[in-house]
Amino acid sequence: MHRIFQVFHAPIFHTESPTLLGIGWGILATWWVGRFFGVLILAARAGNRLPLRASEVLPSIARLLAVMAVVALLSGITAVAWWTCAYGMKLESHGGGLKMLCIHIIRNMHVSV
Repeated sequence: MHRIFQVFHAPIFHTESPTLLGIGWGILATWWVGRFFGVLILAARAGNRLPLRASEVLPSIARLLAVMAVVALLSGITAVAWWTCAYGMKLESHGGGLKMLCIHIIRNMHVSV
């Protein structure tokens, strides 16, 4: 199964380890989320208004993450249902490649919302 990950993800640094390749792609794919939250935190602390405490910002962030999780779940259910209905294929066919493709689609669909 790990070979499928290596086939569909270009080597961003020279390694044969699927674990290190996964960590590298995970960092590459998500660094912008940390930057986004960093900018939000700086914006919450800037200006003439009283600075917001973390306890005041965390509920909004938690709601955002909960909405993202629900959208990701619904996107995943939709993607799997669409794939199996449209193509009549089981996700386990093709050596797990279809399952990995659906997982990749599911994981990335919620980012576009």
